[in-house]
Amino acid sequence: MSSGSSSILQLGLQSFHDLGIEFLATVLGSGPTGQTSVICGLNDGSLQTAFFLNPYEPEACAGSDWVVIALLAVIAHAVSWLPRWYIYEPLANFRMKEHKLWNEQEAKRFSQSCTSALFFTLSAFFASCILLPKDWLFERSAWPERGPLIDADYKFYYLLYAGRFCSDCVSLFYEERKQDAFIAALLHHLVTLGLVLGSANVGHIRYGGIIMFFFDWADIPLLSAKICKYLSKSPDDLFQFTANRLFEFFAVLYFCTRNCYYNYVVYAAWADLSSDWVNRGCQYLLLLLVVLQTYWLILIIRVAIRQAENNGNAADIRDEPAEGLKTAKKVQ
Repeated sequence: MSSGSSSILQLGLQSFHDLGIEFLATVLGSGPTGQTSVICGLNDGSLQTAFFLNPYEPEACAGSDWVVIALLAVIAHAVSWLPRWYIYEPLANFRMKEHKLWNEQEAKRFSQSCTSALFFTLSAFFASCILLPKDWLFERSAWPERGPLIDADYKFYYLLYAGRFCSDCVSLFYEERKQDAFIAALLHHLVTLGLVLGSANVGHIRYGGIIMFFFDWADIPLLSAKICKYLSKSPDDLFQFTANRLFEFFAVLYFCTRNCYYNYVVYAAWADLSSDWVNRGCQYLLLLLVVLQTYWLILIIRVAIRQAENNGNAADIRDEPAEGLKTAKKVQ
């Protein structure tokens, strides 16, 4: 290993440590850590730093952020898969062991929903802890402000978001999905990665923050509904009833956050940003995400129609759009 790459690795590891301490202190509410600066950051006591994604910049820390992203991706992958094998699937198999429609694929889909629910819940919680104190969060006039500096805890969350979606991109190839669902999910993950890393690289962290803040909330009731659906043994049991109510709540929340407020943010990005090539690239990626959110809204409407036709029971709310989202399973 050359001295240059060794130096980048060491800086990345130190950055992971310094940023991580500030991140944990914020989300756990444990108060000041005693640090007055972080590696590659300012030395004025503000705990501010910058992104170092471009390895070709004439900076000592150039490229060190990729070490942090790689570490976070590995951690996210371990958190994603180990509980699936050793916690979620064994518990589900024990609950459903006498149900004739339960099989290995059902267990895998159940564990996938549990993992996703955990990630979205933690992400929404982290975003609330870090972003709610920001005075610019709900001020549209402040969103276009670009700058190289970012708080240490916020930078760690930004890199964590990127690491999580790097892990998710890999996981997609090992999860059972219909082809069109796989393509839509992969496209979504790649666009999200492009927006996260692109906004970090050019300084549009406020637009990134406002989207991160509200984007994950709708997935929590959806995934919770999936979990209840998989654990349901009868169309009229408590699990099915809970799944129905959670899906109804999800549909409203999804429309409000993903199809109304997000579209407003996209409109603001087009109206308030200049038309240079950097901004145009971000704007087109935002529009592509609008298309994906609209596509999923159509699927949600189809599920709602099936729910009305199925005595109020939510359809089998899985990532199976090629089959029109199967009707609710019934005990035979």
